[in-house]
Amino acid sequence: NMWIIYRQDKHNFILAMNPGMHTSQISSVISAMWRNECAEVREYYKSLAELEKANHRQQYP
Repeated sequence: NMWIIYRQDKHNFILAMNPGMHTSQISSVISAMWRNECAEVREYYKSLAELEKANHRQQYP
């Protein structure tokens, strides 16, 4: 799922900028960031998700 990959990618950055922030708050911030991302960024994460899906299918046929 492209959202999960995006969230994982951004989590540590947001936490470093906001020490002590709760996970639910981090998710809200990242969710707002995701909604504002351009199509190119969304496509990038979509392609990463497709690669992950293909790797998973290969490992678990």
